[in-house]
Amino acid sequence: MQNIKPTRRIAMLAAVVLGVVAIVVVIMSIIKMSQTAPGSVKITLETNGGVPYKWLYEIGDDSVIEYVGVESKDLDPGMDGGSVEETYSFKALKTGETDVVFEYKDITEDGGDAIETKVYHMTVDDKLDISVEEK
Repeated sequence: MQNIKPTRRIAMLAAVVLGVVAIVVVIMSIIKMSQTAPGSVKITLETNGGVPYKWLYEIGDDSVIEYVGVESKDLDPGMDGGSVEETYSFKALKTGETDVVFEYKDITEDGGDAIETKVYHMTVDDKLDISVEEK
């Protein structure tokens, strides 16, 4: 059996730890894009309560899915400008694929640039179940 140098062991251990962290991040993303009832899906995004920024969405093909609504949850009750979790609900209409683009924009500026963009590719199968992949 070959001896492995301590620095190589540390590098190998670091690679394993990074792999585990990557898996956890993927699992957390999947949890945030939760499918609730058949034919529906929810996407949860965080924002700050006291800033003029808001997540705005656009559905690529609104004949495939439709927006149902949004629920907000204050993560820091009683704190001005604290974190807020917004959960957007969508419902399948027919089989197909579409992208939903969320842009985090200053709502006081008309046509201002987004400071963050998230794109979710949604696929609706023949049973109207929705699968979601963040691009």
